[in-house]
Amino acid sequence: AEHEVLTAAHAVARLAREQLPPDARILVVGGKGLRTAIDAAGFTRVESAADAPDAVVQGFAPEVSWRELAEAAYAIQAGARHFASNLDLTLPNERGIAPGNGSLVGAVVNATGIVPVAAGKPEPAMFHQAAANIGAERPLAIGDRLDTDLKGARAAGVPGLLVLTGVSSAEDAIRAVPEERPSFIGADLTCLEEPHPAPVREGDAWRVRENVARVVDGRLEVRGPAGMDLLRAACAAAWDAVDRGETLSTFSVPELAVWSSHE
Repeated sequence: AEHEVLTAAHAVARLAREQLPPDARILVVGGKGLRTAIDAAGFTRVESAADAPDAVVQGFAPEVSWRELAEAAYAIQAGARHFASNLDLTLPNERGIAPGNGSLVGAVVNATGIVPVAAGKPEPAMFHQAAANIGAERPLAIGDRLDTDLKGARAAGVPGLLVLTGVSSAEDAIRAVPEERPSFIGADLTCLEEPHPAPVREGDAWRVRENVARVVDGRLEVRGPAGMDLLRAACAAAWDAVDRGETLSTFSVPELAVWSSHE
């Protein structure tokens, strides 16, 4: 249902509505979805810095041009507030990794020195808004990227599930910093139908069923059949070692094959 979908455009429009007067004038840098969300929030939309906007709201669109970024910079230098829908630095697509909205926001920040208020991941506001919209009592955040999806879940106090279908890999999960660590890990969304056994400490090792992992002299050692349980044990061992002050060797993480049990 439409009310169950919360986009970054919706989130930044709501954030702007909370922080700006209802008759504020907004310069939008972004696509149709962002313009529609700003219009729906009741703001007056303007086209350039010469129109004296009260705020710039910036979101991603492939057609955003240098001229639009420059107008945003001029407006912010003249005193306009700066809001961003999200700060994703990269945008994966079928051809590779492209600059994301965070990179375009960075271009404006480089010109102004003003860091924007962000609504999208990894800021917690969007997670709280989404849960409130549907009255969720035990929400679960699902994503494929540690530095946005899972970092946002941690910031919002929501359990996060990392699925290995996009940006972040099994090795990325093993090396995840505390503020980006997932609560659960799965190969893909079919893992929602499966149990996620918690790692158990056994002396200096961590076990998940028949899979065991430990860190010895900075090297991660694993034993067991390849799969998600081995990765879960490896993450537990690596995270525990790093949290105790050990350094995980750059080349010590073995390549772990993971797959969905539904394959």
